[in-house]
Amino acid sequence: MKRILASWRFCALLLLVALYTSVQTARAENPNSTPFLTSSINKRDSFVGEEILLTYTLNFKDVAPKISSEVLPFFQGVWAKESPPERFIKSTPTKVQGKNFRSAVVKQFRLVPLQSGNIPISGYRMQCLVQKLETSANPKRVKERVISIAAPPLALSARPLPEPIPENFSWAVGSFSFDLLADKQKVRAGEPLSLKMIITGTGSLHTLQLPTLNLPESFRHNPPERSSHYNKGSRITSGTITSTTITWPQSTGDFRIPAIRLAVFNPETEHYQTLLSKPLNITIARGVVKNIADQRTRHFPGESESNLYPPIMITAIFIGLLLLTMTATLLSQSKKRKKAGQRHHNSEPQHSQNTAKTAGEMKQKLFTTLDKTGIKQPGALTRRELENALQRININCEIRAEIPAVLDSLDKILYTPSAKLPESMIKKVNTLIEALMKS
Repeated sequence: MKRILASWRFCALLLLVALYTSVQTARAENPNSTPFLTSSINKRDSFVGEEILLTYTLNFKDVAPKISSEVLPFFQGVWAKESPPERFIKSTPTKVQGKNFRSAVVKQFRLVPLQSGNIPISGYRMQCLVQKLETSANPKRVKERVISIAAPPLALSARPLPEPIPENFSWAVGSFSFDLLADKQKVRAGEPLSLKMIITGTGSLHTLQLPTLNLPESFRHNPPERSSHYNKGSRITSGTITSTTITWPQSTGDFRIPAIRLAVFNPETEHYQTLLSKPLNITIARGVVKNIADQRTRHFPGESESNLYPPIMITAIFIGLLLLTMTATLLSQSKKRKKAGQRHHNSEPQHSQNTAKTAGEMKQKLFTTLDKTGIKQPGALTRRELENALQRININCEIRAEIPAVLDSLDKILYTPSAKLPESMIKKVNTLIEALMKS
């Protein structure tokens, strides 16, 4: 009998707890109680593809409740993105059914209907802590209780877009402008050219599709990069979308990039509009003229520099040795003249050797720096291959033009025994090395 009585009391306790919880939830969902949630959208009757702002507002009296957890709404048939929350939630006075409350926006979503018809939106709930004053023999103290409140469901009506839909329709619904720009009108073959498609306006910037850029066959290019900038504080998204394409024209001549058509739909006028960019005229000139030394056969790391000497260099060395031998024979008649001739013989070849060695060291130092920037085995590349490699790592045009010229000057010094390495050439090599390391 005692066991039955204890079981009955336990069941009664569970029933009371469940009843209390249900009463709290029902009161929270009743606008006559506090706190409670309201749901709103800025436009109930919209078009497919048109952006809509969904707002959830918390209403309360006295002290604002503390939100402990929340359940996000369920979306189906719409594209949705939550707006960044404010750092501090601000509350303002409001009236609901003639009663005074304070309200604060707690959640906002930007919606874009993807289908026509009635689209229900529901499911947003939260749990929050509310303060409850209790009086007793002791001084007043504050207790907190947990309540669950739910936002009322709502539905938006999306109308289909008018027929016929243009072929080049971009799914941009709103008011926009469109343009195509180039960073320069004249470039040399192989130099980078930046092309930008820019669309600016107010509407469904998040879901619109930019058209494909049609380029001449000789224009090598990377995939376009899309970037965006949105204005803060606007109810409907406004800002700019930019698509940037970097291209490297390979052929010389005059080229024309045709105008691009972009069809958009204006929900205010309920008509389509075709935006047309301006065509671009680009002139491609010849690249930097290359020295004859650029045409020599490519070599591989490990080959000695003597294997690269042209025949004219070998002839010059032979003539120099012959002259030195004749001078030594004539000076052997006199001991004094012989010693002077010996000093001349020891000084000139040694100076030439040191000069050649210094020029070789500066050349190797430049190659080592190029290898550190990502160009592997630069000594094994032709001038054309070296220029393409510098272009791939985004070295600016001035440095790209300077490096082959410096290498040519160093080669001339190496190939000419009597040539001296000027101090200005050493400074120029060091300046190039500093610029490459910064890049």
